[in-house]
Amino acid sequence: MYKNLILKILRQAVFYALLLGLWHLLFSLRLWPRYLFPSPGDVWQTLLAGFADRSFLSGIGVSMKRLLIGYFISVFFFFNVYVFVYN
Repeated sequence: MYKNLILKILRQAVFYALLLGLWHLLFSLRLWPRYLFPSPGDVWQTLLAGFADRSFLSGIGVSMKRLLIGYFISVFFFFNVYVFVYN
């Protein structure tokens, strides 16, 4: 039982390590500009900076607000179309 769990975790760790390595390799080849395809280290630094100054939290809040507004607009239109079609 524990052996299967350890193997599963190990497979996942190897998968993500390979994915990170592939990302770094593609970045090193410079196929795209740095602003379009940043390095894993650049992304990590930006992530830490965003949480340190709370800009990511406000961005998440704005995105959630937009998501909810879009959801309620779609629900509103769905019910109006449903009432129009089936009544």
